[in-house]
This record gives sequence, structure tokens and C-alpha cells, in this order.
Amino acid sequence: VATYYNATGLGDMETLQTVFDELSETDLMRYEENAKYLHYYSALEIYTMPGIGEGTTLAYVYYKVIFENHEQEIPGFRTLYICQDGQGGLYIKNEKNFTQEETDYIKRVIEQENVITLYNRVQKEYNELMEAHPELLKYVGALAKTVEVAIGEALAEQIAAVEEDTEGAAPEGAAPEGEVPEGTAPEGGEP
Repeated sequence: VATYYNATGLGDMETLQTVFDELSETDLMRYEENAKYLHYYSALEIYTMPGIGEGTTLAYVYYKVIFENHEQEIPGFRTLYICQDGQGGLYIKNEKNFTQEETDYIKRVIEQENVITLYNRVQKEYNELMEAHPELLKYVGALAKTVEVAIGEALAEQIAAVEEDTEGAAPEGAAPEGEVPEGTAPEGGEP
């Protein structure tokens, strides 16, 4: 869990890919873009319960995050499903890969009194902080939109690049314009 939060705060995409079973290109873009605005995580409290299968753990993480150019610690809450990889290591299972049984189990556990108490604690702290610092609430809302716009623009650029590559592709066996096919040399040159 600490590795995950350290990598998230630093925008360390390489480490994040080793922490999860799978991350999409969009997931990676979101982590990378968010990291631009994170200063650091100032607190982590991890509460665990057994997962549904052998070698799995359900972790409820209470954290406080500080954004760049702000000093307030914003409380947050996240649920992580941690699994053994069969080689002595652990990974966080991407929620997109949850089985229906895992999803149902997590929903049941979230309804337990101790989890509700933790969630309510985080919600109360968050609400009090935002009430005391309305400019921070505005910043957090604007930040979410900024990140989504940046991801949308990056995806649009990728699509445009793929379309451009497809349109400008040379027929099979032909060298792209301005390039010399392998095994030939320009006049006066060596192969």
C-alpha cells in the first residue's frame, strides 16, 4: 500500500504498473496527470480484512494528501483488493478485473459498522475542512476537471497520431518517402 501511494505521489508509472495486476493506458494517464498536482501524502492508516479467497486481503486506506501550493491535508478513503502473485509478492487487483463474487463481498464488507465508522470519519473531516477553506473545495473541483480535460486531449492526440500514421503508410514493400530501402544505397554510397 505504501509503495502504491509513494508511486502515485511521485508519478512513478513504472512502479504503478508493477503494483497492479493491470492498468489501462487511460489509468496511467490519470495517475501521471494527478501526480503533477500532488505534493505528498502526509498520513496513511491501513485497516485490513481477509479477502474472499486464500491469499487475498481487503484494505481500507485512510490517507491525507497535500496538493502543490496548498498546505491543508485533505483526508481521503480508498478500498484496495490485494492478492498474492504466487511468487511471494503482492499486487493490487484492478477493480475492472473483480469477479462478481469479489464485488458482492466488498459491498457486504463496506456495510459493516467499523467500515461505515471509518468512512463517516473521513467524510466528516473532509466536510469540515472544505467548510473552513471554501477556496480548497473550488480548487479540488477545478482540479478534477483539469485532469479529465488533459486525459481527453492526450487520448485525442493519440488517436490523431494513429490516424495520421495509417493515412501516410507506404504500400507494403515500398520505402517511405525520403528513405532508402534496406539493402540499397544512394548513388555513390555503400550499401
